[in-house]
Amino acid sequence: MLSVILLSIGMSIDAIGIGISFGVRKIRIGVLPCLVISLLGFVIISLAVVSGSILQRCLPDSTGSIILIVMGIWILLQSRKEAKDTLSPTVKIIREPSEGDIDGSGDIDMREAIFLGIALTIDSIGICVGAGGSLRLAFILPVFAIFVQIVFLLIGIRLGTCLGNKLDTKLCTISSGLIIVLLGLINLADNFLNIYPFP
Repeated sequence: MLSVILLSIGMSIDAIGIGISFGVRKIRIGVLPCLVISLLGFVIISLAVVSGSILQRCLPDSTGSIILIVMGIWILLQSRKEAKDTLSPTVKIIREPSEGDIDGSGDIDMREAIFLGIALTIDSIGICVGAGGSLRLAFILPVFAIFVQIVFLLIGIRLGTCLGNKLDTKLCTISSGLIIVLLGLINLADNFLNIYPFP
């Protein structure tokens, strides 16, 4: 259970950065767009977890953990790049909130909510495939992850509105990558000890 909670936080912590960026620029998200973001995220994460659990049956036990580590490192590398150079939609939106508010209206409509729902979870596909192959309770990950994601997004918007540019959103992406790498290393060590038990 602890691994699922940590992974949910690691996957969703970028949502705080997006929320802060939106809050600073007074971009609002209503209830229905939040529901659309949640539903899309749930579907994408669920499919990735199921894919990971299927792949794990024909791959070594350590595969899922290695995927987590690689994805965590990839997120850390993306956090060092400028918005125009990054391959991560999440990092791009954190740096340039106008990428999420496509029409510049100051409100996230349903079309933009679909884009945000995909952008917030697309970086997590590889992570969830890895989780599906390495975590025992991975089947509850979609529910946890989406709940945490929406809560973090709303918290971020509130922080951005209150504190403005005093907050460094890059720290959110770095924290996300570190948590995922750490979790992958812990699971890899657990797999190693199970395969080669020490006296």
